[in-house]
Amino acid sequence: MVGLWAGWQKLFEGVDRAGGFTHMIQFGNISMLLGMLSLTGLGWAMTQKRKVLWFIVLLAGMLGGMGGSLFSGSRGGWIGIPFVLLVLAHAYADLVGRRRIAIVAVLVVLLGTVFYFHPATGVQSRVQAAVSDVDRFFNEGVVNTSVGARFEMWRSGAFAFKESPIWGMGTNGFRVYRDTLIDAGKVDPLLADYGHLHNEYIDTAAKRGLIGLLALLALYLVPLKMFTRMLGERLVNRQPYAAAGAVLCVSYMDYGLSQTFLSHNSGVMVFFFMMAIIWSLVRSSETGTA
Repeated sequence: MVGLWAGWQKLFEGVDRAGGFTHMIQFGNISMLLGMLSLTGLGWAMTQKRKVLWFIVLLAGMLGGMGGSLFSGSRGGWIGIPFVLLVLAHAYADLVGRRRIAIVAVLVVLLGTVFYFHPATGVQSRVQAAVSDVDRFFNEGVVNTSVGARFEMWRSGAFAFKESPIWGMGTNGFRVYRDTLIDAGKVDPLLADYGHLHNEYIDTAAKRGLIGLLALLALYLVPLKMFTRMLGERLVNRQPYAAAGAVLCVSYMDYGLSQTFLSHNSGVMVFFFMMAIIWSLVRSSETGTA
């Protein structure tokens, strides 16, 4: 559904970037997450009696999720696809065979290529804009671009972390410190328009210090370790749900590179509700009720 809604907004309503009913970056990354979770389910579908039907349904979910991300113009979610594919290769290599996994991986790459070169999606222009932003920032010092503004925000976060590395400055304290940096000419004044640093790790380090950063990493890495250990045990009933949990963690770790994802209600709710659902499925599969 997210793909259809995003396609309607982009192709028929004429919006520049589809955003559903939330921020376009949040919408795009959540769409990608739903698509990757559907991709995770393809291995499960191959073991079911009606595997063709389930395969089609989950494939449609994958395409819709990826399409929603593409129509949103969000680029960060695509960086994590190779890592998601590595998780799936580890999870399903013995269950469905490496050949089938390779075929699915090729299909994902081909789909991304088609979307990239199709003008209606706007993907190619967004990628080219990102490359241009990086070049202009480092060679001309241009900050007022999507990527340039992020680099400048990350610089301000580095300054803050250097000043208070253990406990951080807090949200309000960082704002005051940021304003002093602006007044001193150390960072660009456009940073006053942003409430966070568009990087989960740098934002946390600046506002909550090393203690907060370690807590954030534990939030992702502890469940990821648990799910990957389950994948290594090769329990057929539990494997799809453990893979989904690992994909959830890996995806959020990726999204945090270019967006402070957990500073938004949508990011918090999706992560914790999805984690609770996946963990309940894992536990149910162990008792044979899933």
